Amino acid sequence: MPTILIALPEKDRPRLEHTLFSRADMRPTVSDAADVFSVARTLSPDLILIDDRGGPPAVKDLLEQLRREPVTHDVILIVILAAGAAAAPYEQAGVSIVLPHEFATAGEDAPWHARLEALLNLRQRRENRVLAEFPVDATLTVAGSAPRAVTATALNISSRGILLETPELLPRGARAELSFKPSPASAPIAIVGEVVRTAETADGHKLAGVHFVVVRKEARLAVRDFLRSHRPADAPDMD
Repeated sequence: MPTILIALPEKDRPRLEHTLFSRADMRPTVSDAADVFSVARTLSPDLILIDDRGGPPAVKDLLEQLRREPVTHDVILIVILAAGAAAAPYEQAGVSIVLPHEFATAGEDAPWHARLEALLNLRQRRENRVLAEFPVDATLTVAGSAPRAVTATALNISSRGILLETPELLPRGARAELSFKPSPASAPIAIVGEVVRTAETADGHKLAGVHFVVVRKEARLAVRDFLRSHRPADAPDMD
């Protein structure tokens, strides 16, 4: 299930209805244009959808930021043009796909449609995380404060970390003692991590990226087995 970060003005989002971007196997998150990078580096989406309001220089700056960040370096960046705008400057800037203003009326035989499917398939095969929603109990410790309990929801997991949706923005740098079962049949897994990224989306969802710090052998094997069982059959194996 690809994740899509939609950084379009609210009035333009209805244009996505009945297009590839609104199909059932897409997991959408919305962001204000000013927050797209901070949300993207926490969410690590498969694709980002923006418009060309800032012009080629602003889009190029965003793309350079994304390419420097390990979790977004290969994200698919898509720009929707204003009516009459030229695609060439954005293609030259390195944007993955440039959509014409009338993209919503194009059928599945539009050239960009096949290119997007190919890019998504490539990204999904090499992706090292798995999208999975399950509850996570976390005990947070910040220097100088008493530990406190937080109940969160996992959105994806990899061998190195986990993305959580939390009831409040968590403090970056906090120690997080995590306990979770990624599937009903799993034994409980206990891992110690650190909150390394946080963001709030335009619709009020709070996200936290937690990097695993202490992973005992049994926990590492349990996470590995879960990831292997949920990866595409043709995907390369993971540690």
